[in-house]
Amino acid sequence: MIATDDWRAQRNHLNEAFLPLASLSRIMPVSLARAKHCAERLERESANGNPVDMSDFFLHETMAQF
Repeated sequence: MIATDDWRAQRNHLNEAFLPLASLSRIMPVSLARAKHCAERLERESANGNPVDMSDFFLHETMAQF
């Protein structure tokens, strides 16, 4: 691979970071669905009277988003 081809491939991968509306339009429906899922889980757990380890909860959700 020629150096310019390598540069072009890297640039194409990074373009989304500089085009926020395009990248956000694809990720927002996923984020909204995850947020609704989180709210439902927290509501279910609190209805049962179970304590929620928020650190663990947010760690799980962060990994789910990735």
